[in-house]
Amino acid sequence: MTEHHAISRRAFTLGLGLAALSPLASLPETAMLGISPRAAFADGTAGPAVSLNNFVIRLRPAGYFRTASVNEDGNVIGNVCHLFNDGTSSKLILENVTTKNDDTNWYAIRTLLNFEEHKKTGYSIWSVDGDSDKDGKVIHVWSGEHDGKPSRSFAFERQSNGTYIIRDRTVEKETEKKDIKYLAIESNGEDQDNNKICHKSKSIPWELELIGYDMKKNDATVSSLDWITYSSYVDGPCWMKYVDDNKFLDELSIPGTHDSSTCSVDNDTEPQSSQVKCQQDYIPTQLLEGIRYFDIRLGKGDNPGIDHGDYYLLKKDAYFMHLSDVIGYFKTFLNENPTEALIMLVSRGNDEATDESVTTAFAKVLDDNPKLFYTSS
Repeated sequence: MTEHHAISRRAFTLGLGLAALSPLASLPETAMLGISPRAAFADGTAGPAVSLNNFVIRLRPAGYFRTASVNEDGNVIGNVCHLFNDGTSSKLILENVTTKNDDTNWYAIRTLLNFEEHKKTGYSIWSVDGDSDKDGKVIHVWSGEHDGKPSRSFAFERQSNGTYIIRDRTVEKETEKKDIKYLAIESNGEDQDNNKICHKSKSIPWELELIGYDMKKNDATVSSLDWITYSSYVDGPCWMKYVDDNKFLDELSIPGTHDSSTCSVDNDTEPQSSQVKCQQDYIPTQLLEGIRYFDIRLGKGDNPGIDHGDYYLLKKDAYFMHLSDVIGYFKTFLNENPTEALIMLVSRGNDEATDESVTTAFAKVLDDNPKLFYTSS
């Protein structure tokens, strides 16, 4: 795609966090953004959730790159849970399950067939192969709802370093007590595809990444406070606060994403075969993961839609994403995390837009948010 000059190809720096990079700017306080501190991205709640119930998460063994996933994207009964470096079945939802005479918070783990469309496959519930308590038995997906089987119940115990030890309930069979079994991997130390997830007598620490809420909250994205409280990254989403104050922006390596908004795409909603989707996470989750550079491509109009070529991009609620939505995500994040700064590259995304239309649309954003952008040379 041909890139165009003028304002449509300019990179703008957003953020009160630039005050932490002292050679760059001294910017105003967060209150000047006009939004209340600690506002959640969508529902306005301020405090952390009561438990892990109905959180959408991603799991990986601590220190590993690969995440817990399911063969064939979790839509075939009996498919094995394993580590994988890509794929659409790495998003899981935790559902609280009740047990008799037990105060432990037990959860059913479900693989989401398509998080963007909020679909749960009928063959998604994590279970121990054969309901066995034998050491090394593989975890797989099975059919139906949680039916009280101990092999479908998992407890998450958060450690002081933010990691989780995860155990199942296969020890509780009537009055008989057997060795506790923990969620582990088949080959310890091997960060490779298809390393099966199983339960063992010896535990391993897991990193938990909080990436969404209950599917009933279709457009709710995770607040920074919940991320800090429940994710395994105890420092939260703020890495710029550790940067030497004497550093200039061009001395830093900035983590960024290409076609940043392409997590969910109009008319191209099956992520397994998408030719347009470039990202697994929506922008608010990318912000929490430490992404600070965003590639935003605009269509036509005063509040242009975000697009990738002929395809317009969607939010979690299945409505089209617009420039105002992206700016809203940025403002909320910066208000919650004033040590951070963002870089936004704006370009003309398709033939419906023109340099003039993009310039006009973004000029309005600048006019409406005079304290948000650093515009000096």
